[in-house]
Amino acid sequence: MKPGSAILGARGAVRVIGAMDAVGWAPPTSGRELLRAGLVGTGGGTPVLALVVSDDVDPRRVVVFVLLGDLLCTFRPSGAERDALGVELPFRIGDQRALVVIVECETEAEAAELERAYAADRENLEAAEPVAEAPREAAEPVEAEPPPGAAPAPPVTRSATPPPRPPSPALPPEETAEEAAEEAAEAPAGQRTTLAHLHGEMPEQVRVDMPFPVRFGLSRRPIAPTPGAEHDATVAHIDAARDVTVTIVPRGFRLAPDTPRTVGLRLPAADDEVAWHEFELTAPLPGRGEVSLIVRQDADLPLATLRLTAVITDDATPRAGGPRSVRARVTRPDPELVALPSVRIDEEIVGDDSTLFIRASVGGDVAEDTMPLPHKQRFVANLYDRVAGVRIELADLRDADERSEAALRRLTQIGRSLARSLLPLNVLDLLWRHRDELDGLLLQTSGEIDLPWEIVHLVPPPGEADDDEVRFLSRSGMTRWVYDTPHPIEIPVAMANVRVVCPSYVIDRLRLTHTAEERELLETALAARVIQPEDAAGVGALMREGFDLLHFAGHGTWTTTSPPLQELLLAEYDDDETTPGWRYSDDDLRADRPDIGFADDDDVGPLVFLNACDLGRLPSGERSLGGFPEAFLRSGAGAFIGCSWAVGDDPAASFVRAFYRAVLDGASLGEATRTARAAAAESADLSDLAFAVYAHPRARLRIT
Repeated sequence: MKPGSAILGARGAVRVIGAMDAVGWAPPTSGRELLRAGLVGTGGGTPVLALVVSDDVDPRRVVVFVLLGDLLCTFRPSGAERDALGVELPFRIGDQRALVVIVECETEAEAAELERAYAADRENLEAAEPVAEAPREAAEPVEAEPPPGAAPAPPVTRSATPPPRPPSPALPPEETAEEAAEEAAEAPAGQRTTLAHLHGEMPEQVRVDMPFPVRFGLSRRPIAPTPGAEHDATVAHIDAARDVTVTIVPRGFRLAPDTPRTVGLRLPAADDEVAWHEFELTAPLPGRGEVSLIVRQDADLPLATLRLTAVITDDATPRAGGPRSVRARVTRPDPELVALPSVRIDEEIVGDDSTLFIRASVGGDVAEDTMPLPHKQRFVANLYDRVAGVRIELADLRDADERSEAALRRLTQIGRSLARSLLPLNVLDLLWRHRDELDGLLLQTSGEIDLPWEIVHLVPPPGEADDDEVRFLSRSGMTRWVYDTPHPIEIPVAMANVRVVCPSYVIDRLRLTHTAEERELLETALAARVIQPEDAAGVGALMREGFDLLHFAGHGTWTTTSPPLQELLLAEYDDDETTPGWRYSDDDLRADRPDIGFADDDDVGPLVFLNACDLGRLPSGERSLGGFPEAFLRSGAGAFIGCSWAVGDDPAASFVRAFYRAVLDGASLGEATRTARAAAAESADLSDLAFAVYAHPRARLRIT
């Protein structure tokens, strides 16, 4: 960190951005300015600013100015350590932008006086509506920065208009690295930790079949990016006496032979040193590729995830421009989640060939290995054809008991075969030995979403007798956890922001019996508003407008394009017409709700429930990064529920009714999922196994 500088992060209902406004505004002090940045409001919890200052800064003399519209407040950060200072804002910024300026005063007395002078009526902001900026004349002059030695600008009070702001200039280059350090996580109580800077970078553009490096750096100070590279960086508290592990997960790239996927690095003792590791990769096909660098220490849940992308081309001409930064996501592993049984699945996929890196952890017992899955797209297609065949068999059975027995027998066969095809022997052995200890199983992944892990059925190792119990993974209460997406434990749902789409299909064969009941349930229990018109334009407007809870009950399908798209079929969809107005695709969703890039677990997004077949999984292949689950999660959804394969109308309705009744009674999403699976299972065709739930298992809805 350069002398007299600071790094600012945030969590809760606020996010740090570039200081695009009021760059010319001078704080009312003669102290030295350490940093200025912008703030925007989000939908998370209490807004907290996390601050790290360089060694030559006295934390006792630091003052944080927050300028919101025409209101100026000052704060002195709490904490005695330079790398763990914090400010809890007593108000929310809402949909406005604020300016934050951090200053080191000349004396402690001056810092105390500034805190007192601008602290008046701060508490009134907590419940206040967003404050609009005072109107200004169009030709209002811009006040220049005072020359060196000039008297400071006059103090700004709550009743006075701040000095005028110039038109949005660009940030000075030296602040880019500081913005990349998005969040300084709090140190766990009672544990000695050190703030570490995590940095990943790769070329923005790579050539087919030409080796290139992906570099990871670990340091006590910010790491400058290499010109021409995309980089991702964050800060996190770690135990400096022990290694962190870094796992690379490429999609669209291939690791060079003998390149390890996971390495250990130790934080250097000296401030000016960087511990580097370089992974060598190649790109076999043109297009776009993605790399995740997953950082862990003492837990399967990541400490941080750095995500990088690059264009793969046959053109040798490099792109112009300097380093391009993105914001990393840093998490603090929840001890309760760390204690849960887990299966971790990282995937390297090139073309249609997948390699799964699987690790299971139950009660301190760990097993891991690699499982190749060549021709994955064909494997997945054949698997879902087998599932569809079960439904055809059941259609001819009228007796409920006979249906139940046939469904259990056939899906158990598929689930056992799937377990042997996907799970390494040592992982299978561990899960079987701990088969009665899998309650609350967490399936973690960097992006493998298209396999129906819910119907994997445990089998004994060779030579050991089966116990003839039902051992589907989903029956353990399994939820999915996708890295680099939000995982809030509370999802606020205002009944005024509940939306439901239940198309009334004009084609007889598409009409569903119980979707009207789902709509009535949500209208009665949550005052849900039905979207009209129920066409693609109406759904697109809804996605852009936002919501707290969205429920879709209808049909979903795949296109035959390359890559395939997922589509919601709307009321007047007709097989014989190609009109796009009655179909809404995952590509449409990405345009209406873009990838937010950076996500904090304190950020909260909506609950999305798509009760339609095939919408809980992704198409296979690195060219098929997408689908509704990933698109909603990457755009900030707090939880997503979808169906991985075609379900019968009755079981789907049973699942929905039981799920919503449970969450309305205060159950967590994990508990509600288990209750709903049990209710759907009573419908005798095991469609409860079709639902994939992406959520923090302890998350609850807060309904207002």
